[in-house]
Amino acid sequence: MRASGDTLQGLDRASMFGAAPVVRVLALALIAYPAVVMAAQATLYRYPQFAIWAVGTFAISGVVLIWASSPLRLHYPRGAFVVTMTLGVAAHILESAAMVQGDPTAVKHASTVVLATLLLAQSGYCTPRQLLVATATVTAAVWVTFAAFGTLSATPPLVAPLMFSAPVLVFGTAAAAFATVAIAARREWESTAPQRAGVDSDELARGVARAVQQDHVTLLNREVTPLFQRALQLGEVDEQLRAAAAERSRLLRDVMVAESNRTWLQAAVGQCGAVSDPDRLAIGLEPEKRAAVRALIGQIGRHPQLVDGSLRIALSSGANGDSDVVDCSIEFSLDQTVPLAASRLTPYYGMLRALFDRFDYGTDGPARWLKFSYAR
Repeated sequence: MRASGDTLQGLDRASMFGAAPVVRVLALALIAYPAVVMAAQATLYRYPQFAIWAVGTFAISGVVLIWASSPLRLHYPRGAFVVTMTLGVAAHILESAAMVQGDPTAVKHASTVVLATLLLAQSGYCTPRQLLVATATVTAAVWVTFAAFGTLSATPPLVAPLMFSAPVLVFGTAAAAFATVAIAARREWESTAPQRAGVDSDELARGVARAVQQDHVTLLNREVTPLFQRALQLGEVDEQLRAAAAERSRLLRDVMVAESNRTWLQAAVGQCGAVSDPDRLAIGLEPEKRAAVRALIGQIGRHPQLVDGSLRIALSSGANGDSDVVDCSIEFSLDQTVPLAASRLTPYYGMLRALFDRFDYGTDGPARWLKFSYAR
């Protein structure tokens, strides 16, 4: 794919999960700001009904932006950018029509600020070329609208339209520059990530090996060493010592068998809940998908509203008649008496939706559930 066809969301969906709340705030500002500005100078409009329609059009644009930028949406809708910018230009025309044959410098134009904010809010979902084309198009629309509805008698030629179009030019070019730099940085990271991942993987493997060895040494020191010391003190092996040695042997064997049979999923859940995976299907999950599931489980386990022991994960194959597909269900409960929103899990839902097939989630009172499938 050519660089001009890339967007930050397409290259790095995780980064857009954090940007979604900011986009929502900007979308709400698109509704509140023009309403406040136009209400404050309502007496200056010759046709105030056009100003009211302009505020309504801005509101529709903000709603479309909130809907399109949902973190649970896999791709930003292709037509959302065109729709929001078209609605913004239409609202600008309505605002200008509200003061036909008036002095354009006598009022504060909220529409150009809103148009500039629309460009900036969608910088992570559009290509730099799209942002530059939209900036040029909107600027031209502002100039044409100014010439059609305004008068240049109050200011020198070109000064007023340039002043009013400045927010669009500044914010539009800034949005395109941000998108260009962010995409370049993401591509550079992709080119160097495999080498860094290899180094980090080797260091992590050595650290895990040391930790496992230390756990085994600790177990031996706690269970086996005292038995040997007792045998040295007695100078002989009696029946009681034989029974204790057999008990320690069974304990060590059980620990080794449990460690060899435990999957990464059971290790990730730990004491937070239970895993039902009799066929050990979790071991066939790809590394990137495994990382996403592990991140979700970690976030659920640290959630302050989680009901102790409520986390349940079940894996099965062939549920829909296809033995090559694994179905996974995750269930847990959140304490609704704790005044804390559960929305912190939303970005993880979005990541799983992007990685897995047939992803679905829902709630039933305090209970939460999500299901997804993947090929074996």
